[in-house]
Amino acid sequence: MSELPACSRRAALIGLVCTFGFIGFVFDGPASAADAPTTDPALQAALSDYAQGNWDSAWFRLWSLACQGNATAQFDLAQLYRLGRGIPADPHLAFTWYEKAAGQGHGYAQYNLAVMYEFGEGTPQDLAQARAWYGRAAAQNIAGSRAALQRLDRKSTSSKERASP
Repeated sequence: MSELPACSRRAALIGLVCTFGFIGFVFDGPASAADAPTTDPALQAALSDYAQGNWDSAWFRLWSLACQGNATAQFDLAQLYRLGRGIPADPHLAFTWYEKAAGQGHGYAQYNLAVMYEFGEGTPQDLAQARAWYGRAAAQNIAGSRAALQRLDRKSTSSKERASP
């Protein structure tokens, strides 16, 4: 029997998951590659797969955790979609997963969501939304968020000056 291509294996796994559902996991902590370490074994396994470049396994593990509402998994799944790691890059799906994680208070997701709003990546450009999400990230001391707010302020000031007679 021939080996199925990665996208076919992924589709088959999704079909199985949709048919049979998941066994529930209990998650704690705001961990991801960018955050503090996690004690959740399912998330640790997903992040280990990610770090080792085992993209199919990382995608499936993260997807299953993300669908259960794990903000860290949602963020890392968004990273896979945004960067095209083992899957075609899809800015719309990246935006969707960042938005879910950001809504749960994940600081790095808030920052990345702001970037996507600022530059219209995966969503229409919306500088007011970008400012709001950068502000939330800045409140969590996420690196670069304060500088991004200053950049938006400069953009706003210079566009007002150009508009003045």
